[in-house]
Amino acid sequence: MSHRIALLLAAAASLLLSGCFFSEVPKFAPEDGVAALGEGGRYQTYERLSDGQYKKDEVIVVKRRTDGGYDWIDEKNEAQRISFHAIANGYHVVQAHEKKNPAYAYAVVRISGNEVQVFVPACDAQDKSMLLRLRVTLNREYECMIDRVIDPEEFFASVKLGESTSKLVRE
Repeated sequence: MSHRIALLLAAAASLLLSGCFFSEVPKFAPEDGVAALGEGGRYQTYERLSDGQYKKDEVIVVKRRTDGGYDWIDEKNEAQRISFHAIANGYHVVQAHEKKNPAYAYAVVRISGNEVQVFVPACDAQDKSMLLRLRVTLNREYECMIDRVIDPEEFFASVKLGESTSKLVRE
C-alpha cells in the first residue's frame, strides 16, 4: 500500500496485517461519484491512536475534478485520485485509484459538517460466510479482493466497519 493511500485511508500498521478491501477494476464508476466534499478544500488529517485519541498528521488539499472525482494532494504535492459513492445510512465508500496492482483500494467515510471519519474495514473481522456469499475472494495476504462482488453498494453497507481509523478536519 503506497504512502498516499495509507495517508488517505490512514490505516495503522496493525490494520495492514488484518487486510483491507481491494479490486483490480473499479467497482464504482468514478464518473458516478458524488460531491461529498463539495469543491474540496484544505484538510488536516489525524491518525487514531490505540487509546482512542487522535494525533495530528499531514495536511492534504482536496480538489474536485471535472470527471466527478477528487484529487487528494499530499504535502509532497503528489495526487491520489479518489471518488465518493453513497451507501446506506449516510456513509460513503471511498474508491482510491492506485498506480500499482491491485489498482483500487476502498474505505468507508462518514461526513458530519467539517469532519470526515474514516473507517478501514478489516477483511479478517468480517463474517467469512457473508464474504463468500457476496463473492469476495480471500487471498493469502489477508486482503479481500472484491472484483467478483456483484453489488458493491450492498457489500459495503453490510461490512463491519469497526472503529474509525482516522479523521480529516476542514481548515
